[in-house]
Amino acid sequence: MVHAACAGASREIWISQAIQELRLEPGGERCGVWLENPGGEEISPGRPEVFRGQVWEIGQSSGSGNWTQISMELPLPLESLAAGKVVEMTLPGESHEPVVSPTLGMQHVLWVPVLAQDVLRGLLLVASQDAETPLPRVLAEEVAGELGLAMEWERQALLARERQADLDLIARVHTLLASKFDGDGILAALAESCGQRDAAEGVGAVFALIGERRTGLAVAAPSSARAEERLQIRAISGDSAWGHSVEHGPLEMFWRQTVETGQITNAEAGGLPLAREIARIVAIPLAWEGATHGVLIAGLPRGRNHAEGIERLERRALLAAQVLQQKARLAERARMESWQRALLESSEQPVLLVDHGGFLRGMSRGAKKILAGESAVGALRWEKPELRFVELFRPREWERANRWLQSGRAGLRRGGEAEPEPLSVQLQKGSGVECRRLDLSSGEFLAVAIEPAASATRERRKEDVEAELRQTVNWMEEGVVLFDEGGGIRAANERFFRLLGLTSEEAAGAHTFEDLLLLVAGHAVNPEEFSRKWRELGESAETETQEELEFNWPSPRGPSSAARACWSEKTGGGWGAWRRTGRPPRGERSSRAWCRPRSWRRWGSGSAASCTN
Repeated sequence: MVHAACAGASREIWISQAIQELRLEPGGERCGVWLENPGGEEISPGRPEVFRGQVWEIGQSSGSGNWTQISMELPLPLESLAAGKVVEMTLPGESHEPVVSPTLGMQHVLWVPVLAQDVLRGLLLVASQDAETPLPRVLAEEVAGELGLAMEWERQALLARERQADLDLIARVHTLLASKFDGDGILAALAESCGQRDAAEGVGAVFALIGERRTGLAVAAPSSARAEERLQIRAISGDSAWGHSVEHGPLEMFWRQTVETGQITNAEAGGLPLAREIARIVAIPLAWEGATHGVLIAGLPRGRNHAEGIERLERRALLAAQVLQQKARLAERARMESWQRALLESSEQPVLLVDHGGFLRGMSRGAKKILAGESAVGALRWEKPELRFVELFRPREWERANRWLQSGRAGLRRGGEAEPEPLSVQLQKGSGVECRRLDLSSGEFLAVAIEPAASATRERRKEDVEAELRQTVNWMEEGVVLFDEGGGIRAANERFFRLLGLTSEEAAGAHTFEDLLLLVAGHAVNPEEFSRKWRELGESAETETQEELEFNWPSPRGPSSAARACWSEKTGGGWGAWRRTGRPPRGERSSRAWCRPRSWRRWGSGSAASCTN
């Protein structure tokens, strides 16, 4: 019987196998097996419990069609049977006392209880017409024990399937809450899962509805009128007529009492309209933050274990409360963002709103005036984050701006006790601004005030210009060296030293024109002539010059050199920016090159230029 239960066989097969066991033992002339309804039927007051089964009598090949049901209101020794005791009795031959129908004509009767989880779940009967005939008591107890074990296994397997289905439902809902949120769709799925009688996920309710509390006044209500509270249906499964009964109908009492008490309300359906298949109606509060914001109402069918059904409905009510809470939170956030954006749009104070990801989420009218003309701001769309705060500034400022932003968020998490220093940066177009964190920042965003820097109109710092100049020289394709007024090397790219045949260690030791001349002159065909011509190039008053110079390498080659004055405002010329070309074409000892202005940069008291072939 246990194997049959594990294989998913029906209870009719269990009962047939139990009777086959009992009839093989001599002594019993009539055998009967009755078990409770598989659904764990809940018995209402005044309604007798009924077990269903089969009866076999000697001379029959199978169970009789008679006495397939036995009612617990019959004169049975229920007190002893419910306590797990076997009752063996001898009935008088002629008596006016009432007898149980399956025992008619029998004098020796054996009743054996079938217990599951210490609760009476079924009965076994073995009877004989002869009062002296011994009955197979040991076998009957063994069969009853095996039936009880099979019923416990069946019950636990059903509970395991239901709990697994509930866990899967909880996981799906939480996944949906964390991804693209569709509150109404989730609530509809929860209401549907309260029904579905044939599925493990379903509770089996005849109907279920999820409602949200709404409080408001009618349009034409007087000022002294009380706010009207009603239940707005968010999702419903089953007969939609139940949705109309929450207002001035039979369900109004349930949800209003649940809202007032904050406790589960349930009662028998009784003679309620539409309640022919419903044994009990239950209302479960949907609460968070100490208040009831909605109600889940369901009608439980007859023939089900209502305690377990209510427990499963509570899990769905908890999920529905989480959905409604997130809907309310998102709606409140949307209202706040709309209000903040409207406030920003009308404000002349330059303010930016930055979210946790560093994206811009709002910009005041005053901030737009300061950032006018910035290409990134022109492409900004508020429907979704597309522009980061740091992208407002020059790329070299991004890391510093991001560190400042992170320090502002850390200050908010610690309660804002330490406000970071203002951030002085340059916008993409080069204008300087100063950023400060404002007190109106919250956990959702960081408010940043942006104002033109006080020193924005001053000349750029010499260090910044030199850094840009060195970077420009490094990226040039020609070999270039730049000397200052005193002959010091201010900038030189790697290609220049490589074309002169100098290693990186040798190049690192060249700090002045004389250092470089000392290193390079030794490679020239005529060192003295080379030194004289190179000095003439540096001291020449001409704005543009060029000269061919010859060097000794494994094979002779002739580079060309050219110079241009670096500060056109000075008189008398000065040191220059030199350009050296590469190897000449095959078969030629030298090549000529010329230079022309490429771009000009302000540096100190003059200008700098670069040359190209």
